Amino acid sequence: MLKFLGVGSCLNPLLGNTSAYMRKGSSFLLIDCGSSVFSQIVKNNLLSGVKKIYILITHMHTDHVGSLPDLIFYCWYILKLRPVIIYPETIKIPEFFQITGVNQHVCDARSIPLSSPYNINSDFSDLNLTPYQTKHSNNIGLCCGYLLSYQQQSIYYSGDSNSIPPSIIEAFLKSNIQILYQDVTGYKSGETAHLYIGKLAEIIPSDKRKQVYCMHLDSLLNDDLIKQYGFNNAKELLI
Repeated sequence: MLKFLGVGSCLNPLLGNTSAYMRKGSSFLLIDCGSSVFSQIVKNNLLSGVKKIYILITHMHTDHVGSLPDLIFYCWYILKLRPVIIYPETIKIPEFFQITGVNQHVCDARSIPLSSPYNINSDFSDLNLTPYQTKHSNNIGLCCGYLLSYQQQSIYYSGDSNSIPPSIIEAFLKSNIQILYQDVTGYKSGETAHLYIGKLAEIIPSDKRKQVYCMHLDSLLNDDLIKQYGFNNAKELLI
């Protein structure tokens, strides 16, 4: 369902900033736009023929929004499009635009309520987005993951978090959510900003782990370790 532009943590730049996308017809949906993402989009000519662009933001760390202004300017000046920016926290996006010099008329910033389905229409008329608040970092404001329900399939994309909302786990274990894209870490000591892969293995039974894709990979998370736990590696979904 999703393809990835990068799967690395902020301290693992060789894998690129974690970001995923999907396209249907002339509509393009992007999840996060970290520092390396805009160049990947242009390099791979992903916006050719696109008429509508939607960008979901999980939180405001630079490895998730670092090249968002570049993409907005490209859409406005080159593609003559006004992208839609979606993020549940109302104040952060205008503040970010003011700091980075983005005039709000060049894009459509939408705040959608937490835990409530939202339909973006266009070619994605059968796609419902539901943001869930997650716990990641104490100094960054709201962090959220997104439940995407599309064509009789539901997936959860964690963004950055050190836990999974209980309602998401319950729905996944009941097969009401078919795929989890979960950020993980190989660090297990102390309070981590991401979910330790061993703890993820405690949450997800072995027979469900092939429905989980590990992303936001740090240097401790090699391919063999992810395979050892029985999870999928989001590197397999890189374009």
